[in-house]
Amino acid sequence: LQLPFNGLIDEVALIPSVLSSSDVTSIYNSGTPTDLTSYSPASWWRMGDNNNATGTNIPDQGSLGIDATLFNGTTYSNDVAP
Repeated sequence: LQLPFNGLIDEVALIPSVLSSSDVTSIYNSGTPTDLTSYSPASWWRMGDNNNATGTNIPDQGSLGIDATLFNGTTYSNDVAP
């Protein structure tokens, strides 16, 4: 499955439950995502946080273990968007 995306993205997670507004606020944490382990994500791609921001393979930190592959010159940044 390939999902083309042209933009900036970080901390993609599939969480198999409904999140409350306070959960979302806690996760967002003023632009710096928190640890999602307590939400039991089925899939959670940290986008460079767990592979020293190198390479094209993004390990799945969730329970499914489906790694992602990045294409077309993906670059990493430590900037936090406002």
